Amino acid sequence: MFWDGHDPFSSSHSQYRAQLFCADQQQLAMARASAEQLGRQHGRTVRTQLVVGQRFHAAEAYHQKWRLRQHPALLAALQRNYDSEPQLLASTAAAKLNAHVSGHWVHDGLDLAQLGLSASGLAHMPNTSRPPVNPVGLTGATP
Repeated sequence: MFWDGHDPFSSSHSQYRAQLFCADQQQLAMARASAEQLGRQHGRTVRTQLVVGQRFHAAEAYHQKWRLRQHPALLAALQRNYDSEPQLLASTAAAKLNAHVSGHWVHDGLDLAQLGLSASGLAHMPNTSRPPVNPVGLTGATP
């Protein structure tokens, strides 16, 4: 799933570079093995930086739930359930909807009922029967 969420072969400026934060050396070894396998499969070098023991800093709020922000009516319908933007961004509902509009989570009726959206809010739910949007077409490659 991690490799699906970004282009692991691109390099970018330091503030936007992709990084995988590992908790310990064992996770780092697993991430390296996964990255090497991915690179071999595609004949390219994985440029995602693998780091261990560094402090993670969340991006600014306007970067959070970026795919969901591309659907302002849906975001506004969800926001009505929260007192503040930080509460919304930390919510499971926002995480699920962000994954859904990115094509990484196909909802079922039971999960939709738990998101707290009104009928008018649900009307803004996009059809994501397409495969996940990712630059390398990976499925199930997780470190």
